[in-house]
Amino acid sequence: MTNDLRIRQSHLRILEEQCPAFAYAVNVQGVPSISGPGAYRGLAVHDFFAGYVKHLHRTKRQTDFEALDSILAKTLQKYPALTLEQHEDIRSQAKNLVRGFVFNPDTFYGVETPLELQVDIGAGRTVTITGRLDFLEVGPQGNVAWVGDVKSNHVIWPDSQVCKDFQLRVYAALVFANMPGIERVYGRLLMSRYGIGLPQKGEASWDREDTWQLLEHLASRLAAHFEGRLKNERVPGTWCGYCPLRRPGKCSLYKSYYGTTPAPPLNDQQARKLARQVIALEQARDERIALLKDYVNEHGPVRVGSGEYAEVFGYHTRESEDIPAAAIIEILQNHADLVGAPPLDELLSVNKRSKAFKQLRRVPELADDLSDAVQITYSTTFTHKRVGGAE
Repeated sequence: MTNDLRIRQSHLRILEEQCPAFAYAVNVQGVPSISGPGAYRGLAVHDFFAGYVKHLHRTKRQTDFEALDSILAKTLQKYPALTLEQHEDIRSQAKNLVRGFVFNPDTFYGVETPLELQVDIGAGRTVTITGRLDFLEVGPQGNVAWVGDVKSNHVIWPDSQVCKDFQLRVYAALVFANMPGIERVYGRLLMSRYGIGLPQKGEASWDREDTWQLLEHLASRLAAHFEGRLKNERVPGTWCGYCPLRRPGKCSLYKSYYGTTPAPPLNDQQARKLARQVIALEQARDERIALLKDYVNEHGPVRVGSGEYAEVFGYHTRESEDIPAAAIIEILQNHADLVGAPPLDELLSVNKRSKAFKQLRRVPELADDLSDAVQITYSTTFTHKRVGGAE
């Protein structure tokens, strides 16, 4: 086996989070992966962001809405295969990026910054991990860095998931390997479809000890990868649509979907077919639940199965324990010497849809102050709804 072992961050992510056989094919065997319109569109979005940040750096401005059209036009010229629909989508994402991004010339380090790190996998072998950071900042003291990664995902991850993001952790490791003075790296996901950064509250950060743990894991993982011990480990998923092994005789699991679980949709037509099946199954479920409710109302719960795997269809009682806000404040005040100032933002936040807010809003004197105090956070829930209607 050659000692010139290299792996791109994107291939490393396939190895870690998707399918080892896919990763072996594209990284070790050099089989070209299958691209698609989503990846092509993502390249254009990243290209726009890089051009926009370079413009801000050159003009010493924090933001520049007027430059959007000219930078976007130059970007779209580089991607002639984009459809009109994709043009409109990219324009929307570009507007969101400009709206949600503020440039700081004092901490700016670079865009599309290429970095490498070496991982010792034993037996005198090392693997070079390469990656390009969408956006990189370094603090004035040179001991803190911020990594920004542009995401065109439709889903808004919960804040707790951002610090676990494998790609951001690898980027942090790349920064530590190339900048000895950095003691902590902060990660942020720039959501181009929503114009927000994640995490929305709190922070996602890593120190050098976190990176050592990651590199220990990668050392054993990469050793098995390049020795071919994982080349037959196949994990089916939506990434099958981009895998060069996606054909009968190449992937032992590709045909195993049929007769059991539907295969991942690879185009809009297949996705719509799957969506229609979901709607039909949900309607069938709702109809059957309504019938079961009528039966249970008259005859009582229905037990299905036996032993620990049995399930009971019926009206199950739920119990919740709540502590009134006034009681929490009183307890914290009585023990201020132990807990310090109470974190009221976390304890007493009220959602606008909640019963408490609706009651307070009835007081005319409070309405304006309540509206001014509202803080908007974003999340996504995968579901389906009528166009212009409720879920």
